[in-house]
Amino acid sequence: MKKMRQIFCTWIFVTVSSILFFSGCGTSPTSTSQTNPAQQLVDTNLTRWINQLSSTNYPDISIACSKILAVGSNAVPALVNALEHQKGRIRSWSIHLLDQLQATNACPALYKTYHDADSTEKDRPYIVLLLGEFGGDTYSDFFKREFESTKEPDVRLALAITLGKRGDKSAGAYLLNRLESAEEHNRRSQGLLLKQVYKKDFGTDAQQWRAWLQANGKL
Repeated sequence: MKKMRQIFCTWIFVTVSSILFFSGCGTSPTSTSQTNPAQQLVDTNLTRWINQLSSTNYPDISIACSKILAVGSNAVPALVNALEHQKGRIRSWSIHLLDQLQATNACPALYKTYHDADSTEKDRPYIVLLLGEFGGDTYSDFFKREFESTKEPDVRLALAITLGKRGDKSAGAYLLNRLESAEEHNRRSQGLLLKQVYKKDFGTDAQQWRAWLQANGKL
């Protein structure tokens, strides 16, 4: 799944470099413990490192990410709080770090972030992929509704990937159509996408993909 997200995020430019260009303002410190000095120090450091994610200097961001990841699962509550931060860069990096920490318990907060008015078109596809991986079947109805209604191409592709892994026929048709309609220089990437979704490899041969999808009830 991580490899698929890497391929997907390359297409929609949700990469480390592109996130650096997100805009926003303001601060939103995480809560600190009033009873445990050691935990209070950790929380204070987390607040500082999370705020550092708003930097446009990649080395600073890299250091902050490393320190946050070193805290492990104890960093998850602070990162969940950071999903409501006023700065877009911090929200985006928090999503990325929750992914790296495999924070399955962050799904409700990610779902809320998807629907927030200030969520970005570059965050929403990533959130869909994480909900698909971490949320099991909890969000199946949401995926189907959004797939039919969204006007955002990158979000729709993320939903097709998520639904395709669950055998949804509409998603299968959508993904196959992307291969069939792709220009020559894009066909290989569309074939790789189908391979990642369905764990089969027919390259760029649309006829073979169609036959397999139909034979296996995915089209």
